[in-house]
Amino acid sequence: MRLLGWDSSSYDPFVNRDMDVQQLGQFQLITSYEVFEHVPDIHQLMKNLDLLLAQDGLIFFTTLLSDGKIIQDERLTWWYASPRNGHISLFSQKSLAILSAQYQFKFASFNDGTHILFRQIPDWAAHIIRLG
Repeated sequence: MRLLGWDSSSYDPFVNRDMDVQQLGQFQLITSYEVFEHVPDIHQLMKNLDLLLAQDGLIFFTTLLSDGKIIQDERLTWWYASPRNGHISLFSQKSLAILSAQYQFKFASFNDGTHILFRQIPDWAAHIIRLG
């Protein structure tokens, strides 16, 4: 990405265990692909994202929603909840909205697997993201 002019960094708390997340700085765009469902402490993840996100930033992340997949008193057959894939946290649309609000983020979904967190839609993304 740097060869294309992007100023980017990579951080993986499972690999970079000794790194202080505050040393990374703040970013206008944070991407988190298939991470939320693997994190044992979702509140620590949200605190880190809050520290890393610039005021005019956007978090683009993926995780499948459990809406309609987990039904009370029925056997769980949803592949995404399988213990062998390392998914230890599952989220519904409502649970992500509640979690986001706890950290003063707004939350929106493009579909069942692609979502964003933001304080306000940044000017740089307004032509792409139109909610409402």
